[in-house]
Amino acid sequence: MEPLRTVRRVSLGAALVAFAAGAVAAAIDVLGRRWVLEFQAGPPSPLSARVLAIAQTAALEGVGFGVLAFLLGSLAAGLARAIPRPAAVAQGERFAAGFLAAAAAFAGWAANAWLVDDALPFLAPSELALLNGAGFAALLLGFLAFTWLASRWPAASRGTPAAGALAAAIALGAANALALAVVRSGEGGLRSPGRLAAAAGLVAAALPATALLTPLLAAA
Repeated sequence: MEPLRTVRRVSLGAALVAFAAGAVAAAIDVLGRRWVLEFQAGPPSPLSARVLAIAQTAALEGVGFGVLAFLLGSLAAGLARAIPRPAAVAQGERFAAGFLAAAAAFAGWAANAWLVDDALPFLAPSELALLNGAGFAALLLGFLAFTWLASRWPAASRGTPAAGALAAAIALGAANALALAVVRSGEGGLRSPGRLAAAAGLVAAALPATALLTPLLAAA
């Protein structure tokens, strides 16, 4: 029951934060416009229409992120049980590490899914769903392997699983952004061996960076 309660708390927290953030963002947007609806004309939209638009946006954000947190949390609960950890590591620490790994894989696929944009017109809905699932699974397995390799470094021995996962997410996120900047900085792009090698080097450099960052985050 404890993993289920943890997943429920995480989902509810994510939903409430997303609801509040969505309401604030929608209020800033809606209250600054003359009309709420697109292609609208005539007198400005009344306050009731603006409040309804804000509530709808906030509800969609809350439900969407709540469901996403529930799915990632359920996966994290499974990872917490499946991934071998030292007996001294608490279940909550394992769940946090699994949740960070699942969230990092999801964010990584969302940020890099544009690489398969050319294939989208030729895919059926079921094939598109399969592609997204395969992309997420590949990045999750890669992230878990990456964190395991980083944890083998002596510098990371004083860290914790959650700190290691967070350090890996930060290092890989920065490496991904820099690698994309390198690939897009000139002609050739993904067809340039030199740019691809430089991008691969940046990702490889994230490994020692993760090992060095892990104990710092664990001590914070």
